[in-house]
Amino acid sequence: MRWAAAVVVLCGGALIEVLVGGSAADFAVGCVLTVCGAVAWERRGESRIGPLLGLAGVAWFLGTAATPLLYLHRGPLAHATLAPPAGRLRNRLARLIVAAAWLDGAIEPLASNRVLTFVLAGAIASAALSANARTAGPSLAFAGVLALGAWNASHAVLLLYEAVVAAVGVALLARVLRGPESAVVGLVVDLGTAADAGTLQRKLAHTLGDASLEVGYRTADGLVDDAGQLLAFPATGSGRTVTPLIDHDEEIGVLVHDEGLLADPRLVASVAAAARVAVANATLQSRARRQAAEVEASRRRIVEAADAQRRQIREELDREAGRALDTVASLLADLHDEHPEVAQLERELVETQRELAQFAHGVRPAVLTRQGLMPALAQLAERSATPVRVTGTAGVLPEPVEAALFFVCSEALANIAKHAAASAAAIHVRADRDSVRVEVADDGRGGADASRGSGLAGLTDRVEALGGRLRTESPPGRGTRLVAWLPLSGGRA
Repeated sequence: MRWAAAVVVLCGGALIEVLVGGSAADFAVGCVLTVCGAVAWERRGESRIGPLLGLAGVAWFLGTAATPLLYLHRGPLAHATLAPPAGRLRNRLARLIVAAAWLDGAIEPLASNRVLTFVLAGAIASAALSANARTAGPSLAFAGVLALGAWNASHAVLLLYEAVVAAVGVALLARVLRGPESAVVGLVVDLGTAADAGTLQRKLAHTLGDASLEVGYRTADGLVDDAGQLLAFPATGSGRTVTPLIDHDEEIGVLVHDEGLLADPRLVASVAAAARVAVANATLQSRARRQAAEVEASRRRIVEAADAQRRQIREELDREAGRALDTVASLLADLHDEHPEVAQLERELVETQRELAQFAHGVRPAVLTRQGLMPALAQLAERSATPVRVTGTAGVLPEPVEAALFFVCSEALANIAKHAAASAAAIHVRADRDSVRVEVADDGRGGADASRGSGLAGLTDRVEALGGRLRTESPPGRGTRLVAWLPLSGGRA
């Protein structure tokens, strides 16, 4: 039936060309549009592109027969170029432009107006690019020759116009024969390989030309969209429908889309394949994020547990060993006058107390626990072999953050004293509502490398376990600058 109609159109076109003395090129263009329309209609009956190309062929021959109908082919051809393979226009702007093209082609005074033709060509090009730049070729070609014909109506331009119109017909036929599932197959590859491929919903909507398309994923709580919100189903009569996506007899999701978009079973299968890839990707990414979060939480718990153990050791040293040594010192003082030989024991006891204090300070200084970071840094600076200036403020910080920053500064000053040959150093602390930053700088020889086994390598792990960053800058001959940054999770303590 379709081919019979095509034969009738071709015979009528040939008769018209003979009666009006038309050119072979003109007849060839009408034949190309008609045949392409018949093939597209035969192979893809669900697509509107075939009938549109057929109408463009009929309109082309009618334009040869009567001058008022010369531009009639613009309407169906613009419609076919702006429509996706299914032939349904997906947005209000495209429908408006296509309606204007039909009206323009049907009214010869409008179509012959140069300014209006320029406007129509620009609108077609803009609509095609906004819908899908990758498939805008036929629309841009048609818009281009429309504008060129309005600017220059020479014989050479007319021949170019005819050639482009025929090429557009062939290109649209090829698009229809490939079908939208070919674009979806490319989408499957994209989703499977690109780390930043984006969401399936956005890419499917772009590929299929349906801006209203939504993807619903099956979860324990029901069907949810890309944002994790429950999917809203379309109302009856809204022009949208729901297509289930089945994988191994199990519904893994649904598509909410314009009616007629997925009439072809092959397209449904391709979209389902893309959905399977997207669901698998989403599952793997979610699992990876969850595992990364668990590892980060585990690292933080280890650091916090170590800090708690340090604090407990310090308290036990003060409470048990410190008090015991103080008691022994008091007893020896009472015996000093009667037994001068205990003086040696007193000296050894003082040295033991000093060593115990140094050990306890290395575990966790008491001033850090009792007064906070800034007093602890001030005490650290006083004990440093290199003159150190401490500036800035920090206020009350979470204990793990205070401990991490203190030991960063302690290790940095120890390295300065051992290796930097510096004449001075400085510690600057800056805290705000969400984070705290500590900078330790010296004027020494530089050339420090935290990766070569220094204590800073372990401190980097400690800082990063708390979600922070540790950076070292040490150009040879220009000193060393160490910067530690830590977030204040949940605000200040």
